[in-house]
Amino acid sequence: MKIDKEFKALIFSLADEEYSLLEKNILRDGCRDALVVWKEEDILIDGHNRYEICTKHKIEFKEKHISLPNRTAVLDWIDSNQLGRRNLSPDMMRLLRGRLYNRTKGTQGGDHKSKYQNDTLIDRSKRPFSRRLRAVRL
Repeated sequence: MKIDKEFKALIFSLADEEYSLLEKNILRDGCRDALVVWKEEDILIDGHNRYEICTKHKIEFKEKHISLPNRTAVLDWIDSNQLGRRNLSPDMMRLLRGRLYNRTKGTQGGDHKSKYQNDTLIDRSKRPFSRRLRAVRL
């Protein structure tokens, strides 16, 4: 299993107290939740803190492999998964939603080689955002 720095950086860090509590719980109960791995690339996408603690203390852990078509889909999955966390501040939630939105809207499309200056371009940002979020969660 590999660690991707970009994926790891997307996940909010635990406070020292939270990390210490997680470590104590894993030492006491073992790693109860499976680490999530991007199947096609064998890259960890959820459970970085648990992975670090388990490898440090040589504790066994389970892996759940999920299939995603590309890096953008992985980034969407990570942000959507983080939105489901209970300990997020309103600012953190806005940041995650903003990242999802920015990846969804992409760039304006259309025929950039048109002969006419006022030809209409397609604005992907007009696509309903809530529909995109539902698709990511599936």
